[in-house]
Amino acid sequence: MAQYRKKLVVIDAIQFLGFSKENGQVELSERPDWLISEFGRKILFFDKPNTLTVKTLEGNMNVSIGDFIIKGVNSEFYPCKPDIFGKTYEKVDCSINPDYLKLAQIAYNTVLQTMIEGEKEHGDEWKSKSISYHKRHALEHAEKAYTGVPSKEDDVGNGMTRDAIIKYLEAGT
Repeated sequence: MAQYRKKLVVIDAIQFLGFSKENGQVELSERPDWLISEFGRKILFFDKPNTLTVKTLEGNMNVSIGDFIIKGVNSEFYPCKPDIFGKTYEKVDCSINPDYLKLAQIAYNTVLQTMIEGEKEHGDEWKSKSISYHKRHALEHAEKAYTGVPSKEDDVGNGMTRDAIIKYLEAGT
C-alpha cells in the first residue's frame, strides 16, 4: 500500500470566537485583510440565525464557535475543528521573512527527493557510516555546488541531505 506525507505548507487561519452579546458583531481571533475582503462573499454572517457560514469548494459549511477558518493554498476557505487544527498545524513565527519560508519549502522538497532517490540506490547503508564520513561528503558536495564543477548529482540537495543525516546521527535517533 502506498503511503503519503502531508507537504509542508504554510496557511493563513483565524479562529471564530462567536458573536458579541452586546452588538451581535462577529468575534474573531483577528481580522486580516484576506478575510475582511471576503465578508459577504465567501464568509457569510447570519445565513442562518446566529451562525457563521463559509463558502467552500464543497458547498456552504457552518462554522461552530472555536472552529478555525483556513485559507487554503488556492485561496479557498474551509472550517476546521480545533482538535484537528491543533494536531495538523503549528503557529509560524510571523517575524520570519516570507522568502525564507519559500526557500525552506524548496529545501525540504529537495532534501526529501534526494533522500528518496538515495534510498532507492543505497538503501540504509548511510546509517552504518560515521559522522565524519558524512561531513566530508557534505563538504565535497558544497564545494562542487558553489564552484560550478559539473556533477551528475544535485550537489545542493545531496549536501543538505548529508547535513540532515549528520544531525540525525548526532542526535542518536
